Amino acid sequence: MGLHAIRMSLSDVSGIAKRDIESILRARQSRPFSSLEDFLRRTNVPKPVVWKLIKVGAFDELAPHGRRALLWRLYELERISRGGQRVGRQGRGALEPGGGYKSGELAISHEDPLFELATEGADLPGLDQMSIAEQVQSELEILAIDASAHVLTLFDSACQRLGVIPAVEAAQCAGGEIVTVAGAKVATQTPPLRSGERIIFVTLDDPTGVIDVTVLPRTQNRYAHLALSSPLLAVRGRIRRRGRSPSLVATQLWDLMACQQPESESSP
Repeated sequence: MGLHAIRMSLSDVSGIAKRDIESILRARQSRPFSSLEDFLRRTNVPKPVVWKLIKVGAFDELAPHGRRALLWRLYELERISRGGQRVGRQGRGALEPGGGYKSGELAISHEDPLFELATEGADLPGLDQMSIAEQVQSELEILAIDASAHVLTLFDSACQRLGVIPAVEAAQCAGGEIVTVAGAKVATQTPPLRSGERIIFVTLDDPTGVIDVTVLPRTQNRYAHLALSSPLLAVRGRIRRRGRSPSLVATQLWDLMACQQPESESSP
């Protein structure tokens, strides 16, 4: 991990208990962990929590073959500790999203001689490295934050279909130009007007920056519910240049989470 990397707190991991954190800190105080087996031997952390720690990168420095291989090692340790046979390549499905350990403590006996031999000479199943999108998905599920990359990474295909351009590029467009942008909604305002109508102002954040979107009353009949409720939006509209920061006057909005699903795809 680089000197300027983002470091998340153990308490950010969903499902981790105070006693789990204390167990890790006590063990780490004596000496750093040298392997997954060393971690399991010197802590009392439930294996479902260990699974989550691996998926969000807590063991990356101990995982030369990547997170999938380390998840495989954890799975194989549990199998052998219960008297099962080493898992062949057909067991790969256990490492797919939604797999793993869903409930209860896993009974790995640290005194069992098999514990030391669990992965010795094991033939790694040739699992691919986790993609950035998969890492971000795990982080959102377990940490509730996208640490490795922007959440928009998960929606590249939808953004391509809609013709989305980066916010930094939209900011350079001429006034009146029609463009499509996308991002995570970071702010929403609905100030009242003297006429009794309302304008919806939305700020979207993408990996390159932010852009302000204006949803006028004439557009709200179709799209107000998306502007107010959808956390991830794609917006087509006309660039308005007033002052230093341009904005986008919306003509169409899409919920990116719906656009990513084949049955909800629509052409802009």
